[in-house]
Amino acid sequence: ILDRLAEYEATTRDARADLLEATRLDHTVTESAKWLLDNAHLVSTTIAEIRRALPRGFRRTLSRFTTPDGTLHVSELARGVVATMDHAIDEHTLVAAVGEYQKKAPLSIAELWVFPCLLRFAVVEALASLAARVTRQQQIRESAYLWANRLAAGARRSEESLSKVLSLLAADRPAAETYFATCLAEQLQDEETALIQVRQWIESQRGVPLAEVVRLEHQREAAESLAIANAFNSLRTILRIDFAEFFESLNVVEIELRRDPAGVYPRSDFCTRDRCRRIVEDVARHSGHTELEVASKAIGLASDAHEPEQKQVSWYLLAKGVEQLERSLGARMPLRTWLKRGFRKRATFLYISGATAITCCFLAVALSLAWEMSVRQPAILLGLGALALFPLSELAIQIINALIISTFEPEPLAKMDFDDGIPATDATLVVVPMMLTTLEVVHQELEKLEVRYLANQDPNLYFSLFSDFTDAPDATVPGDAELLKAIHDGIDSLNSRYPGGRFLLFHRRRVWSETEQRWIGRERKRGKIEELNLFLRGKGSAGIKLAGELPAPVRYVITLDSDTQLPPGTARKMVAAIAHPLNLPVLDPVTKVRRRGYTIVQPRVSIGLPGATASRFTRIFADTAGTDPYTQSVSDAQQELFREAIFHGKAIYDLAAFDECVGDRFP
Repeated sequence: ILDRLAEYEATTRDARADLLEATRLDHTVTESAKWLLDNAHLVSTTIAEIRRALPRGFRRTLSRFTTPDGTLHVSELARGVVATMDHAIDEHTLVAAVGEYQKKAPLSIAELWVFPCLLRFAVVEALASLAARVTRQQQIRESAYLWANRLAAGARRSEESLSKVLSLLAADRPAAETYFATCLAEQLQDEETALIQVRQWIESQRGVPLAEVVRLEHQREAAESLAIANAFNSLRTILRIDFAEFFESLNVVEIELRRDPAGVYPRSDFCTRDRCRRIVEDVARHSGHTELEVASKAIGLASDAHEPEQKQVSWYLLAKGVEQLERSLGARMPLRTWLKRGFRKRATFLYISGATAITCCFLAVALSLAWEMSVRQPAILLGLGALALFPLSELAIQIINALIISTFEPEPLAKMDFDDGIPATDATLVVVPMMLTTLEVVHQELEKLEVRYLANQDPNLYFSLFSDFTDAPDATVPGDAELLKAIHDGIDSLNSRYPGGRFLLFHRRRVWSETEQRWIGRERKRGKIEELNLFLRGKGSAGIKLAGELPAPVRYVITLDSDTQLPPGTARKMVAAIAHPLNLPVLDPVTKVRRRGYTIVQPRVSIGLPGATASRFTRIFADTAGTDPYTQSVSDAQQELFREAIFHGKAIYDLAAFDECVGDRFP
């Protein structure tokens, strides 16, 4: 495919160069040639897109999708569609054509995914053929002009001279072309003597009247011009087609998975559905069953399940149920897959033992080096070993983490499709803890809250500030009332400017701290979250004052630091992740420890590019020279191996589960 793409690109480029030379010499060109001159750049652009988009995995496994003679099934389908539609691609007709084809031979996931690439390939192939033909016809046209001038000159001299030129013409190779005859007749319209002889010669050669030859050639030329116009327009049309939607409307596996008994699969986002389909594809490859059979088996297992969380097809594709699906189909998964699963089942033991083993090896090397340098006293060796233990253990942990990151690729969480908005049952509150220090700080926090709202507007998403005063020797100090009034007025102003009452203010007073011997906000930031949870769940916390109307009920809370941005659409994505049934937290009724799911979901947090060069530290860890700031997913050792991570204060959490799990955990 790639070799032929290079060939078609060269053909189109050479054809355009020849036609440009013809126009430079003031030669007349056809309408088809004009289309090529004006739109040839589309061919190069499309070829570049095909090279970039052709799946690498598809290149490696082409043999699975070929006929005995080496032809790609889906490639032949693409060529057939282009030919049947006379190069004019239309989305509705395209869907109908592929749907009709699948009634006889359903396309696999990989074939249907690669179909858009091969459809472009088929159009480019047709355009390359048309370009070569147009160039050839331009050469024939120019040859006809040359012979017309010779015949006209011969006719002016004598009849014998004209006959001699005609005999020479009959031996010329282009003279056998019908297009040559048409162009020659057109050029001799004003040379009656020569035209009579040429007409007789053409009619004797073709066996039909010259008028009929010209008419048929004009029809062919018009059809060719229409075909090349359609082909170029089709390249533009293909760019506008949403092939993700096209794929899902036609893929038999997708249609089968949408029969999910719980109805969760069709309400999941595209990336989650795509991950499910890739698991189906992988299991089918290693089980000997078709993809449709694997999908049907997953649906059957979900239908027969007794546990509520197992009655969704995603459980058997993205969760623990995948092993049950593989066993029921007799799949022989690769060793790498089994090793990764085994590592996760024994994660703690393997992590600690691996770090310990590497540390001991390093320590042995360090002590042996000291021994070689004549340090033989046991006390000194013991002291050196103790001093080396901490840095060597840190090095060992970094090596283990690097091995984990290189072994376990990032796995994004399943998400719901909330593109149409967050449902009322998943109403979410964004809260930003802050300190009331100065009026300037108050105005800045109100402005940043407004920016977060403008970037994440949703009917069921609310924005709030949770303020308290700075530490003080007394319960109240001068200036407290002014700061509180300023932030209260700011929230009221935001609610008056934007409809729906989206903005709230939570505030708490100082309490006496024995350990600090000052009046402070109880338990600092952790105390704020704890009191907010109690307040939102209706359990009290009388110390909180509220500005604005509290939406009820709130299911999720997004916590941010005052210097944290919330990019457009981020809040909706976070809610979509934590609201997916596979991620819903299930706690042990006695210990309140999580059994499965996630109470807290943290997004990737990065330093903004303007601030990434603020210091040497940030240049090393966050600058573009060190890492890619546009990475969509990154691997984290704790997340990939243990499926857990450390809560760093910027995340979304399930309000009820968070309160039950850690509400009374700390004294």
